[in-house]
Amino acid sequence: PPAGPPPPPPPATRLGACAAWLRLCRPFLGDEKKEQNAQASLDYLKSDLGKAAYPDDLTCVNVAPMPSSAPMDVDSDQEMYDDDGDAELKAALELSTKPTQDFHFVTRCFFLASRAVTLGVAAELHHTVGMDHRPHRAAAQVGWDHDLTRAMLAEVVAREAALASDSVVDDLQAFSACQCRWLLRLCDDDLRRCPEFLLEDACTIPCELNSMKPDTLKRSKPSPDLLKLCARCLGATDTLVKSPHAREKLGKALYDLFLPVTAKDKTYTEKYMYRQPLQENPGNVDLLANASPEIAAKLCPAILWLFGDAEHIGDIYQIADQRLRIAALIKHLWDAPVHRAAFRTIVADVRAFVTFANGLLNETNKLVAGAIERLPEIRNHQVRTGLLDASNDEFRRLRAEYESANDTRREELDSRHSEHEQHLKQDLELCTEILSLVEMLTGDTAVAKAFMGEELRSRLAGMLLSVVRQFTGKRSLDIKISNPDAYGFDPKDILSRVGRIACCFAGEPEFPGALAESGYYDVELLPRCAQTLRRLGALSSAQLDALDKLASAAGVAREALSLDDGLENEAPEEFVDPLTAELMKSPVKLPSGNVVDDSTIRQHLLNELSDPFSRQPLEPADLEPLPDLKKRIEEWLAAKRAERRAARGG
Repeated sequence: PPAGPPPPPPPATRLGACAAWLRLCRPFLGDEKKEQNAQASLDYLKSDLGKAAYPDDLTCVNVAPMPSSAPMDVDSDQEMYDDDGDAELKAALELSTKPTQDFHFVTRCFFLASRAVTLGVAAELHHTVGMDHRPHRAAAQVGWDHDLTRAMLAEVVAREAALASDSVVDDLQAFSACQCRWLLRLCDDDLRRCPEFLLEDACTIPCELNSMKPDTLKRSKPSPDLLKLCARCLGATDTLVKSPHAREKLGKALYDLFLPVTAKDKTYTEKYMYRQPLQENPGNVDLLANASPEIAAKLCPAILWLFGDAEHIGDIYQIADQRLRIAALIKHLWDAPVHRAAFRTIVADVRAFVTFANGLLNETNKLVAGAIERLPEIRNHQVRTGLLDASNDEFRRLRAEYESANDTRREELDSRHSEHEQHLKQDLELCTEILSLVEMLTGDTAVAKAFMGEELRSRLAGMLLSVVRQFTGKRSLDIKISNPDAYGFDPKDILSRVGRIACCFAGEPEFPGALAESGYYDVELLPRCAQTLRRLGALSSAQLDALDKLASAAGVAREALSLDDGLENEAPEEFVDPLTAELMKSPVKLPSGNVVDDSTIRQHLLNELSDPFSRQPLEPADLEPLPDLKKRIEEWLAAKRAERRAARGG
């Protein structure tokens, strides 16, 4: 029978080959003059040796890969971790003894060592870090003394021992820093065409070493070049680095390697993997806190961009982790003068800031709704299992059903309860972090002014009222659970944050109207919120007074709005927005000739920069205000309101 492809080398062989390549690189690592001999271009990939080590179908940073003559059987995103790649490395090693084009020894060492690292150490690090939780999960089921648990633990320890020797760690740290410097020397076009694994390894290997061996970061040198690389790649949004997954890895490097321990908390994944919080490198912390204005100007908008990016990176746990890291980064950088100044300049980019702020507000609504939906389910299971008293007929029925159920049914209910608990903890943690972030940002005058813009004012009002309704309305009676602290459930804290955010805008003349226009508005809602916070002692007297005034002003605005009910049906057609069928407040003309309300089209442009009628490209600068039409609408409205007020005897 024909011989099949040779089996891939075992991990020990790949790690040994990788260690050998790294030792070959030692003479030039860290020596800037010698590192310059690694040619800052992709020409080496066109050589025979380069083609063998770097096949055409590797995923690039921001360019579609060339079609392969023999397509891989795996997804391109996972290609770099697939054992089939060892055949490519083997072919490259065989060619290394043959004559090749005249490339400097340092160039050849750099490119082949980079490929060896991704196929050897990087793949094993990724696999080993992902195995950390297995012994703990087994121990939870069968105990630490069970043979299965001991075998899993032994495998993890053996893998870590092979990977985490001081010499290997030092070589990897030095080589990753060298990769950062090489990537920084590439022109933009070459960076886009560069194999994506080179960029990912430069930022993920230090993170995974720190995760597996936390003292690694403390004893390593500061990483100014990694910070510059993150600023360059992230600061260009998606024009340099196309993949949201690659941008997420750059953001994670900022969080893992440059934040102080006091600014970090365990993300959901770190809790699930039973890891301790990552350590800090004082030099890196200082580099980020005292970054140059140029780096700050790139990083701050990039971090906001990453918040929206999270939607595209994977499952709900990865999304939550990414957003927790972003919240921690923003809150930490806010305290550094150079970064706070950069954040304030972002407000001038209306579209970018509105996109970010909308993401915060929408995510808060979604998380609160998810938590409120799961709390009654958790309460019901606590009733079933006796953690809560069966105080009514419905609760007694739930307990009786559980007690009479067979083992399979009980396991099903317990498993569903465990899943609800995990989701609730995650939702509440992220919700608290986002509300904390909104509270911090709205406490700044410049940012608060941006929140009062046409695009955000109603969204902010809707989010605040939605949260208040959930936690003070009739449904709040269904969210009483046993041991709420275990889930991070603190209604007082959430409601207090909402109250403080609302107080920031109590003096804004247009905010009461935004509250009154919201579909969540109820005339009793804000007074009930103020009453609850007063009873809890959660706000100062001045804040409570401001909240009372806001509630009163919203009531007056609501009464005035009632005069407008149904007026869109009586209005001339030219006064009505053709997209929303509502009266326009600030009409603007599009290049296509259509007239819509300014708020309507700007909301559309946040999602798509095109004319909704013609589908032609459209920018906010293309909108033409129509002051004469606006004046006629206002005059018509004033006359109609006067008629209705007179009819009511007012």
